Amino acid sequence: MNDQQLDRNLKSIGKECFVTFFKYFADSSLSNQYIAKRLKTERGYTDNTCQNRTSNARSIIKAGRAKDALINISQSKSVPMQIREKARAFAAGKDHHNPIAPIPIDWQTKPAVVDRLLGDTGRPLLNQLLERISQTAAQRQWPLREIRIEHYQDPEVDWEYLLLVMDFNCAYEEADVLWGMCLKTVVGEMRRNLEEPLKDLFSDMIHYEFEGNP
Repeated sequence: MNDQQLDRNLKSIGKECFVTFFKYFADSSLSNQYIAKRLKTERGYTDNTCQNRTSNARSIIKAGRAKDALINISQSKSVPMQIREKARAFAAGKDHHNPIAPIPIDWQTKPAVVDRLLGDTGRPLLNQLLERISQTAAQRQWPLREIRIEHYQDPEVDWEYLLLVMDFNCAYEEADVLWGMCLKTVVGEMRRNLEEPLKDLFSDMIHYEFEGNP
């Protein structure tokens, strides 16, 4: 793969997408179908788009050009600073040699419902939250089998919300403790790192849109 082909593949994938999902693209134990499905549920892309992005990303890795792609992204002024720093860390060999085993995220509601309840700003925050929960649970080896997003509408009142369900493979008492740790570590840390307008939106999303059920 020459430089022109590398650049063309990166544009097809999207530089931010390549870095955000790099651990999954680089994990040979994961099938293309699994990654494409994850892209669809988290980003709302079409099936063809998910398959093409996954195929192009893995073509870069298979050709031995992953580090070159990451360096390219780390130097790109059009990419957010956080993504550039993450790309730089991957290129330096930090993180991606031991990819975190992904915890399945099951969206049991349509993207249109999520967008209607959370808006254009709220959905990216939800995706970021789910990614952090998945990573934290894997790093700390929590017995978390699955993360689910469900839609609930009370039949007696005009009120609906999204339900964040964390399916733990352990006794209820332990699951309750882990749920509390998740709120304290993942949610708390994410809230602290957000800018003020997003911080308020995120707090509202947690308190009013979600109810936790360990």
